[in-house]
Amino acid sequence: MSLSNRKVFLPNIKLSKNIRKAVQKNVACEEELIKRLFDVDLKKRDALNEITLKKDAFLKEQWRLRRESMPDVYSRHILNQRLLFFSFRKARDELEFSKISPS
Repeated sequence: MSLSNRKVFLPNIKLSKNIRKAVQKNVACEEELIKRLFDVDLKKRDALNEITLKKDAFLKEQWRLRRESMPDVYSRHILNQRLLFFSFRKARDELEFSKISPS
């Protein structure tokens, strides 16, 4: 089978039409190009993951600094959240108990 008759399957990566046509015409360098495209795609994903991790770490640090700068405000907020949680739990338990009891 000649190289020119071989069907070219490119990975699902955004490429311009001109690049796709050039690759389809020059099938001999197809494997090398696909390998490079995959490498570039992997590097791009790694960079995006690293940015996301750094952003998360930055936001956690900002939250910690805010919490330390105003401990009374944030401790009240957390306390209120816990009280709400326990009041909802108590209401739920009472509702379940009222369903179970025959009275």
